[in-house]
Amino acid sequence: MAAPPDTTPSAPGHAPGRAAEPQRDDQALLPHNPGIALAHHAVAALAVFGLAMSSTPWPALAAWSAAFVAAMTVRVVILRALRRASAQGAADVAGRLRRARFGVALTSASWGLAALLLFPGNTEGQMLLAIVLLSLLAGARIYTRGDVVMVLLFGLLALAPISLRLLMADTSTTTTVAALPLVFYGLLGLARWRGQDALRGTALAREAETRRADDLLDGQRRLGALSEELRRQTAALSLTLESMDQGILSVDGERRVRFHNRRLAELLELPEALLAESPVLDDMVRLQRSRGDFGEDFELVDEPMRSQVARGISNPGQPLPARYLRRTRTGRVLEIKTRHLEGGGFVRTVSDVTGFTGARDEAERASRAKSEFLSAMSHELRTPMNAILGFAQLLDTDSSPALAPHQRAHVRQILRAGEHLLALINDVLDLARVEAGKQSISVEAVPVQGLLHDCVALMQPLALERGIWLEHRQPGDFDGCVQADRTRLRQVLLNLLSNAIKYNRIGGSVVLSCEAQDGGGVCIGVTDTGPGIPDAQRERLFTAFERLGAEDGPVPGAGIGLALSRRMLELMNGRIEVDSTPGRGTTFRVHLRRAQQPAPPASATPTGPMPLAPMATAPAGVTRRVLYIEDNPINVLVMEAALEREPGVRLVSAPLPELGLDLARTERPDLILLDIHLPGIDGFEVLRRLRASQVTRAIPVVAVSANAMHSDIEQAMQAGFDGYLTKPFPLDKLRTLVWQAWPRGTAPQEHSGTP
Repeated sequence: MAAPPDTTPSAPGHAPGRAAEPQRDDQALLPHNPGIALAHHAVAALAVFGLAMSSTPWPALAAWSAAFVAAMTVRVVILRALRRASAQGAADVAGRLRRARFGVALTSASWGLAALLLFPGNTEGQMLLAIVLLSLLAGARIYTRGDVVMVLLFGLLALAPISLRLLMADTSTTTTVAALPLVFYGLLGLARWRGQDALRGTALAREAETRRADDLLDGQRRLGALSEELRRQTAALSLTLESMDQGILSVDGERRVRFHNRRLAELLELPEALLAESPVLDDMVRLQRSRGDFGEDFELVDEPMRSQVARGISNPGQPLPARYLRRTRTGRVLEIKTRHLEGGGFVRTVSDVTGFTGARDEAERASRAKSEFLSAMSHELRTPMNAILGFAQLLDTDSSPALAPHQRAHVRQILRAGEHLLALINDVLDLARVEAGKQSISVEAVPVQGLLHDCVALMQPLALERGIWLEHRQPGDFDGCVQADRTRLRQVLLNLLSNAIKYNRIGGSVVLSCEAQDGGGVCIGVTDTGPGIPDAQRERLFTAFERLGAEDGPVPGAGIGLALSRRMLELMNGRIEVDSTPGRGTTFRVHLRRAQQPAPPASATPTGPMPLAPMATAPAGVTRRVLYIEDNPINVLVMEAALEREPGVRLVSAPLPELGLDLARTERPDLILLDIHLPGIDGFEVLRRLRASQVTRAIPVVAVSANAMHSDIEQAMQAGFDGYLTKPFPLDKLRTLVWQAWPRGTAPQEHSGTP
């Protein structure tokens, strides 16, 4: 019997190996029911032996009989060996097939010997023998499974001799009978050949189907095991999240709620039915606003982040602060934290911090005191700086009489030192605002290449002065938008470029690049060829007031810029990284989120100082009347000295606010420059009275103050000032402001002549 086919499954997903195909072919061709085939041969041999006894000499008959018995004996031995090999699952299928063919060859040779020895001179007996052999050949189709080699062996060794013997008889009958086996043999051989190919194909298809079924079953078992493990882990995670005292909300990139726990519904007082439907986040926000959860004017949100929360709630898509506090209508205090995910989603946690209200209120009082101190310090530091830088600028630009070269050099040294001190004041105030949570960030879509171009243009003079090659556009750079505060990102990049230039080697280079990253990120890189930063110093790199041993070097600084940059980026949901090789250079990388929408158009309502463009010369034939309400005589001297050089500009000053209001009504100035800190009534009350008067309400009013806090500027712009000039101010900016200020409600082109 043929051995059972090998059904061992192959590795999942792998095609059957080419080396295994011949084994499967040979397995399909092993004899089927060889015992029956032997019985068929034995019966035919007995019939031929009985017919040949009367016409065949005994020696010839005995010789054939011995040969046939020997062939059958060998074939029986081979049959038993094949059965044992099949029972043991032997892999040598080709060897078993060769032994089976050898047995068939011996049996066929014994029948060929019969064609030569039996029936001498008896054509009828020879024709009878040919018919017997044809019957054996037909039976071989069943017992050999269509093996062409076995058919060829039987034809050559058994049929060929009897056919040749009949042809030699040279009669029409014997010739016809001799041709019949040959024709039948040829047709049967052709059919067997085709059948063998079909059988092999069927075997291969069956084997492949079995292997696919095994692979499918194995894959299903693995999938079932993984599904069960995932189910257990999901159940454990769900139980853990449901047991937490924090409310948890997971939102995908399409702003649809994907997960929440019951604690979230309790803290936010949201109906479970709404959350169970996986609503869009905007639906939840609309429900909360309709119930007044944030207050009529967001007064339930704590002050430091109130404006940013209001923007994020009112404009879907605008990010909320990473952390803020708000009260519920029942008096509970909630802390809301947000962590952004790749792809635009985020996870938000809500915690009940009502028990910490006392400590929080104390912290708020300390924060307010710190803010008041910062504002006062800003005013007190900037007021004398206004006089120092103002008079230094006047001396530097004075041409009658012109200063001597050494005197001008001294004045410019005063300017450089004053500008450095002013930058230090700005950095300290910015850092203090960030650490106190007072820094307001307005995240929008910022076109990155335009911003990089502006930064390079500003840094190019410093680079040329120090012999540094500055390059910003690389092939394949990202040319879209990032989510950032335009002003703060510009501040960060200018700081990185300034450091890369100042701490570089003579003749070195600085490369500013930008590339998109997987997951919706954008990386802005600043690479220099400076001395590099040792690994031991990197831990202190972003520490405020840490200069890593450069305190005694030729480059001035306070060590604030990098600490401030990192905190600014964190407020914009970004981060900063550094790679450095000592002796070769350093690369700072700023990572931000990619913005999908273009930058929004500029708001019609100003939120900061009015934009100014420099003017080369004053308009011909135009005169300007400027009223300056200021109680500090030094500041008045600076302003008078700055504007007295402007032909056509007449300055009137008022040290008291009441006098300033009277002069505004009588002089009808084209522009009012108004200090905020005034004796008696402050600048806000003066502005209110100016706007209340029919005579003065159209006069543009610009605040001139040493208060440089962002909250101070924002408060002034919301109060209705037309601009904000921070002391100390550049003289060219003042000059441009004077010539570009027009009555409220009109456009500059309406005033091409004398106002």
